[in-house]
Amino acid sequence: MTRSLFLNSLDSSSPPESFDPYFKALWYIFNDDWQSAHVIVDGPPGSIFALLHAVVHRMEGDRWNANYWYRRAGKSFPELDFKEERQELLDHLLEETDSI
Repeated sequence: MTRSLFLNSLDSSSPPESFDPYFKALWYIFNDDWQSAHVIVDGPPGSIFALLHAVVHRMEGDRWNANYWYRRAGKSFPELDFKEERQELLDHLLEETDSI
């Protein structure tokens, strides 16, 4: 996955089928659709899914649940605004999935 491929896909009506679940969830997050992202991140194990799950609950406005998932991901609730967090999350996923 590349940054430009991901960002260029955001104008599509749905995430490309070729995207890994991480990036499909992030696609919905960038498109302000926390419900669709939640369907993807609710269940699979791992710190990346926990972090995505935290962001989804932050979008929803459920800080308590977001804090729970941030802790599961080994992070704390960010001091960044949401748009900055999304960009950092994209950077993190691009770096993490490069090594998977």
